[in-house]
Amino acid sequence: VGDLTFNPGSSYQVQVEDEDGLGLEEPLRGFLRIKPDRPPQIAAGFLTKNILPTARPTLSYGAADDHGIALLRIRLQVLRGAEKLPEGAEEIPMEPSAAPPAVLRGRRALDLAPLKLQVGDQVTIVLEATDFRGDLPGKSSRSEPLVLHVFQDLGREDEVEGRGFEGKPFRVGLGEGGLRGFCLSPREP
Repeated sequence: VGDLTFNPGSSYQVQVEDEDGLGLEEPLRGFLRIKPDRPPQIAAGFLTKNILPTARPTLSYGAADDHGIALLRIRLQVLRGAEKLPEGAEEIPMEPSAAPPAVLRGRRALDLAPLKLQVGDQVTIVLEATDFRGDLPGKSSRSEPLVLHVFQDLGREDEVEGRGFEGKPFRVGLGEGGLRGFCLSPREP
Protein backbone atom coordinates (compact mmCIF):
# COMPACT_ATOMS: atom_id res chain seq x y z
CA VAL A 1 0.00 0.00 0.00
CA GLY A 2 1.35 3.38 -0.90
CA ASP A 3 0.97 6.43 -3.10
CA LEU A 4 2.14 6.65 -6.63
CA THR A 5 2.67 10.12 -8.09
CA PHE A 6 3.58 10.87 -11.68
CA ASN A 7 4.93 14.14 -12.98
CA PRO A 8 4.55 14.76 -16.72
CA GLY A 9 7.83 14.48 -18.58
CA SER A 10 9.56 12.52 -15.83
CA SER A 11 10.80 8.97 -15.46
CA TYR A 12 9.61 6.51 -12.87
CA GLN A 13 10.58 3.17 -11.46
CA VAL A 14 8.62 0.57 -9.55
CA GLN A 15 10.15 -1.89 -7.11
CA VAL A 16 7.88 -4.46 -5.48
CA GLU A 17 8.46 -6.98 -2.78
CA ASP A 18 6.11 -9.72 -1.55
CA GLU A 19 5.51 -10.96 2.05
CA ASP A 20 8.48 -13.33 1.80
CA GLY A 21 10.84 -10.55 0.77
CA LEU A 22 11.08 -11.65 -2.84
CA GLY A 23 11.22 -8.87 -5.40
CA LEU A 24 12.25 -8.03 -8.90
CA GLU A 25 15.86 -8.33 -9.94
CA GLU A 26 15.63 -4.84 -11.40
CA PRO A 27 12.86 -2.30 -10.86
CA LEU A 28 10.40 -1.59 -13.70
CA ARG A 29 11.35 1.69 -15.34
CA GLY A 30 9.39 3.97 -17.61
CA PHE A 31 8.89 7.50 -18.78
CA LEU A 32 5.65 9.40 -18.55
CA ARG A 33 4.77 11.75 -21.39
CA ILE A 34 1.42 13.46 -21.79
CA LYS A 35 0.22 14.41 -25.24
CA PRO A 36 -2.38 17.18 -25.23
CA ASP A 37 -5.76 16.46 -26.80
CA ARG A 38 -6.25 19.09 -29.47
CA PRO A 39 -9.69 20.41 -30.43
CA PRO A 40 -11.15 19.37 -33.80
CA GLN A 41 -10.17 21.17 -37.00
CA ILE A 42 -13.02 22.10 -39.35
CA ALA A 43 -13.42 23.46 -42.86
CA ALA A 44 -16.62 24.13 -44.79
CA GLY A 45 -17.71 25.95 -47.92
CA PHE A 46 -20.29 26.53 -50.64
CA LEU A 47 -19.78 27.00 -54.38
CA THR A 48 -21.74 30.26 -54.25
CA LYS A 49 -22.75 32.77 -51.63
CA ASN A 50 -25.79 34.11 -53.52
CA ILE A 51 -28.93 31.98 -53.32
CA LEU A 52 -32.63 32.02 -54.14
CA PRO A 53 -35.22 31.94 -51.30
CA THR A 54 -36.03 28.24 -51.91
CA ALA A 55 -32.43 27.13 -52.50
CA ARG A 56 -30.83 23.80 -51.63
CA PRO A 57 -27.15 24.79 -51.56
CA THR A 58 -24.64 21.98 -51.08
CA LEU A 59 -22.30 22.35 -48.12
CA SER A 60 -18.90 20.70 -48.57
CA TYR A 61 -17.22 19.95 -45.25
CA GLY A 62 -14.30 18.30 -43.56
CA ALA A 63 -13.45 17.71 -39.90
CA ALA A 64 -10.47 16.03 -38.25
CA ASP A 65 -9.43 15.26 -34.69
CA ASP A 66 -6.50 13.42 -33.15
CA HIS A 67 -8.79 11.06 -31.15
CA GLY A 68 -11.89 11.05 -33.36
CA ILE A 69 -15.04 13.05 -34.08
CA ALA A 70 -17.99 12.23 -31.82
CA LEU A 71 -20.51 14.72 -33.23
CA LEU A 72 -20.86 16.98 -36.27
CA ARG A 73 -23.55 19.67 -36.33
CA ILE A 74 -24.68 22.47 -38.67
CA ARG A 75 -25.75 25.71 -36.95
CA LEU A 76 -27.85 28.13 -38.95
CA GLN A 77 -28.87 31.74 -38.22
CA VAL A 78 -31.08 33.97 -40.41
CA LEU A 79 -30.63 37.72 -40.31
CA ARG A 80 -33.65 39.61 -41.66
CA GLY A 81 -32.79 43.28 -41.73
CA ALA A 82 -31.60 44.03 -38.18
CA GLU A 83 -33.54 41.11 -36.66
CA LYS A 84 -31.90 37.77 -35.86
CA LEU A 85 -34.37 34.89 -36.19
CA PRO A 86 -34.04 31.92 -33.79
CA GLU A 87 -30.97 29.78 -34.45
CA GLY A 88 -31.44 26.27 -35.80
CA ALA A 89 -29.16 23.25 -35.56
CA GLU A 90 -29.03 19.95 -37.40
CA GLU A 91 -26.83 16.98 -36.62
CA ILE A 92 -24.99 15.37 -39.53
CA PRO A 93 -25.48 11.60 -39.26
CA MET A 94 -22.30 9.55 -39.08
CA GLU A 95 -21.71 5.93 -40.05
CA PRO A 96 -21.75 3.65 -36.98
CA SER A 97 -18.28 2.30 -36.23
CA ALA A 98 -16.30 0.72 -33.41
CA ALA A 99 -14.11 3.80 -33.05
CA PRO A 100 -14.99 7.43 -33.79
CA PRO A 101 -13.61 8.53 -37.18
CA ALA A 102 -10.49 10.70 -37.06
CA VAL A 103 -11.43 12.37 -40.37
CA LEU A 104 -14.86 13.13 -41.83
CA ARG A 105 -15.49 14.55 -45.28
CA GLY A 106 -18.72 14.98 -47.12
CA ARG A 107 -21.37 17.04 -48.81
CA ARG A 108 -24.83 17.86 -47.59
CA ALA A 109 -27.65 19.66 -49.41
CA LEU A 110 -29.35 22.13 -47.09
CA ASP A 111 -33.08 22.56 -47.68
CA LEU A 112 -33.67 26.24 -46.92
CA ALA A 113 -37.30 26.37 -48.20
CA PRO A 114 -38.81 25.73 -44.70
CA LEU A 115 -37.08 28.91 -43.47
CA LYS A 116 -39.35 31.00 -45.74
CA LEU A 117 -36.42 33.20 -46.70
CA GLN A 118 -37.03 36.64 -48.14
CA VAL A 119 -35.01 38.69 -50.60
CA GLY A 120 -32.31 40.53 -48.64
CA ASP A 121 -32.02 37.91 -45.86
CA GLN A 122 -28.59 36.66 -44.86
CA VAL A 123 -28.10 33.06 -43.75
CA THR A 124 -25.06 32.37 -41.58
CA ILE A 125 -23.98 28.74 -41.39
CA VAL A 126 -21.36 27.38 -38.99
CA LEU A 127 -20.17 23.79 -38.80
CA GLU A 128 -19.46 22.55 -35.25
CA ALA A 129 -17.44 19.42 -34.45
CA THR A 130 -17.14 17.80 -31.02
CA ASP A 131 -14.23 15.47 -30.35
CA PHE A 132 -14.30 12.06 -28.67
CA ARG A 133 -12.88 11.92 -25.14
CA GLY A 134 -14.23 8.63 -23.81
CA ASP A 135 -16.42 9.13 -20.74
CA LEU A 136 -15.41 12.79 -20.47
CA PRO A 137 -17.37 15.51 -22.27
CA GLY A 138 -15.90 16.41 -25.64
CA LYS A 139 -14.51 19.78 -26.67
CA SER A 140 -16.11 21.58 -29.62
CA SER A 141 -14.70 23.77 -32.38
CA ARG A 142 -16.54 25.84 -34.96
CA SER A 143 -15.75 26.65 -38.56
CA GLU A 144 -15.52 30.18 -39.86
CA PRO A 145 -19.04 31.52 -40.50
CA LEU A 146 -20.32 31.11 -44.07
CA VAL A 147 -22.77 33.84 -45.12
CA LEU A 148 -25.31 33.24 -47.90
CA HIS A 149 -27.17 36.22 -49.41
CA VAL A 150 -30.75 35.76 -50.63
CA PHE A 151 -31.47 37.52 -53.93
CA GLN A 152 -34.48 37.74 -56.21
CA ASP A 153 -35.12 35.31 -59.05
CA LEU A 154 -35.98 37.46 -62.03
CA GLY A 155 -38.06 34.64 -63.52
CA ARG A 156 -37.33 35.75 -67.09
CA GLU A 157 -36.78 33.54 -70.05
CA ASP A 158 -33.64 35.12 -71.47
CA GLU A 159 -30.80 33.87 -73.54
CA VAL A 160 -27.35 35.34 -73.51
CA GLU A 161 -25.06 34.82 -76.45
CA GLY A 162 -21.42 35.62 -76.78
CA ARG A 163 -17.99 34.33 -77.61
CA GLY A 164 -16.03 32.25 -75.14
CA PHE A 165 -12.68 30.52 -75.02
CA GLU A 166 -10.80 30.73 -78.32
CA GLY A 167 -13.58 32.95 -79.71
CA LYS A 168 -16.10 30.08 -79.92
CA PRO A 169 -19.74 31.22 -79.86
CA PHE A 170 -21.95 30.15 -76.94
CA ARG A 171 -25.54 30.54 -75.76
CA VAL A 172 -26.76 30.39 -72.13
CA GLY A 173 -30.45 30.13 -71.27
CA LEU A 174 -31.79 31.63 -68.04
CA GLY A 175 -35.18 30.47 -66.77
CA GLU A 176 -37.24 30.23 -63.58
CA GLY A 177 -34.73 27.94 -61.91
CA GLY A 178 -31.73 30.02 -62.93
CA LEU A 179 -29.27 28.55 -65.42
CA ARG A 180 -31.29 26.46 -67.88
CA GLY A 181 -28.75 25.28 -70.34
CA PHE A 182 -25.40 25.87 -71.94
CA CYS A 183 -24.50 24.92 -75.47
CA LEU A 184 -21.73 25.74 -77.86
CA SER A 185 -22.94 26.69 -81.28
CA PRO A 186 -21.49 24.73 -84.18
CA ARG A 187 -18.03 25.94 -85.11
CA GLU A 188 -18.06 28.70 -87.66
CA PRO A 189 -15.97 28.24 -90.81
